[in-house]
Amino acid sequence: MKHFSQAEQDAITQAILDYVEGIYEADPTRIERSVHPDLAKRGFFVDEKGTTESIMSFAQFIEHTKNYNKDGQFPPDAPKEIILFDILDQTASAKLIAAWGIDYMHLAKYNGKWMIVHVLWQTPPHLDEQNTDDSFNRVYGQPDTPFYYGLKPSRELQAFLDNTDPPGGEALDLGSGEGRNSLLLARYGFHVHAIDSSSQGIHKLETYARSQGLNSIECSVADVREVQLAPNAYDLIVAATILDHLTREEGKRVAASMISALKQGGFLYVDVFTIHDPGAAQSAHNEATGTISETASFIKHYFDEGELAAWFSHLETLQYTEEMIYDDSHGDPHFHGIARLISRKPYSLG
Repeated sequence: MKHFSQAEQDAITQAILDYVEGIYEADPTRIERSVHPDLAKRGFFVDEKGTTESIMSFAQFIEHTKNYNKDGQFPPDAPKEIILFDILDQTASAKLIAAWGIDYMHLAKYNGKWMIVHVLWQTPPHLDEQNTDDSFNRVYGQPDTPFYYGLKPSRELQAFLDNTDPPGGEALDLGSGEGRNSLLLARYGFHVHAIDSSSQGIHKLETYARSQGLNSIECSVADVREVQLAPNAYDLIVAATILDHLTREEGKRVAASMISALKQGGFLYVDVFTIHDPGAAQSAHNEATGTISETASFIKHYFDEGELAAWFSHLETLQYTEEMIYDDSHGDPHFHGIARLISRKPYSLG
């Protein structure tokens, strides 16, 4: 995503604020100044009985705004969380989380002013249907809140870089989250491609990287299960606690793609949670033997002993450990069972 000025981002945010606050305040004048007259607005009411579609023109939306909250059903602190996905010269995309649900928006610039032209929305999803993307968006919070997992990168990854002093090149941070490892790689001279399904995590990374003058990080909001990695493209691939957030079958497919995407002689850093993690007992519907991470419910596959090494057995293993570690970086202090692999792609492996 091209980096635009803060003023441009503020102008887009203000257009969306006019939209949501205009509805909350039953003030159609705010809608008129932020929404294009050719608005295309479509949404879905979802409940236990099924789904009902709603299609609304600009004129209908104005009338809707006059009456929707006239009785004050929404409190003064009703939600209005705005996530900017992408900004181009003339168009932009964003997500709004409001009291009525979630709106996805396209905006365009007319005579220098950002206007909302498309809105696709639905009522809040049922809790058992909410996906990991939205869950981590809530975990990571707003762009100006502290990094949830802190800014310290993976200690073993930093030690490996210190000891080997690689010459830089192309690096991939798969499942980057808020980007603490991406920031490390950029500072070590890599051009970094950071990929994560959480738009909030990626936005925080982009904002912080700009504030630190780090211009060598390219960010993408994407599902790692669907990303098509080019063969022999990366000198270093990092996948810190992402393969365990996938099913075993999904993880194996992503692992094979990672091996293919490594250049010959390229390095791989992977860590995952193991069956010895206290969260694994909860996952198996047993009583946990200790404090577990508050994000343990996101883990889909706890690795057996030796399983991570077996997934990457075609590579040359440089370091492999399985251990219990103490984690006080987030939530209540807790332990993790973790497997960690650093390996290199042999020159004999295409």
